[in-house]
Amino acid sequence: ASEHIVFGVFPAVETEAVAARMRPVFPAIKPAANILETVFPYMNAIHHPPATICNVGRIEATGGDYYHYFDGITPSVGRLIDTLDRERLAVAAALGVKVDRLVEHFYKAGYTTAAARDAGLAYEAFHQSEPDRWIRAPARLEHRFLNEDIPYGLVLLAELGRLAGVPTPTMDHLIHLASVASGKDYRASGLTLARMGLAGVPRARLEHLLIDGFHD
Repeated sequence: ASEHIVFGVFPAVETEAVAARMRPVFPAIKPAANILETVFPYMNAIHHPPATICNVGRIEATGGDYYHYFDGITPSVGRLIDTLDRERLAVAAALGVKVDRLVEHFYKAGYTTAAARDAGLAYEAFHQSEPDRWIRAPARLEHRFLNEDIPYGLVLLAELGRLAGVPTPTMDHLIHLASVASGKDYRASGLTLARMGLAGVPRARLEHLLIDGFHD
């Protein structure tokens, strides 16, 4: 579970009224300014694909007979995750969204230690994570770590980066490598700007669309 649940209903007064009614059931709920605030905390897209692709031979040779986070995320894989996270943060900032670093998010959610949070490294966050310690790896590549987290996660983030004019080279390369390894064109099937109705939309118009939507 995350440290909070965010959602958006417009206008803002109505959003807070809905949140107040829901807090007896979901005490940590809070309104979001727009839907992008619910997109960028999608941390699975940042750590599942790199840890899976970097261990693809191990998965196929052993049927996933290892601990996905503890064995599969080595310091080098951790650096790849950290780089993906920096790209995510850069895209979010360019679109006016404030979002926590992955390690800060993990700490607030109770997944890792304060020492790991202070180190600021994905490797430490996962290796000091008691909840994640015993989670096994996927038995095969046909798994949500790729089939969900790339087309609806990394592709979405990279496409928003393109809209915002922010380069996402690590995301782009990982999408390509995963597509080659799995035999699936994740970018073609994913949440592209065209599929979201944002092809050709200038950055300056995005905020208006997020609040008022499209008009026929």
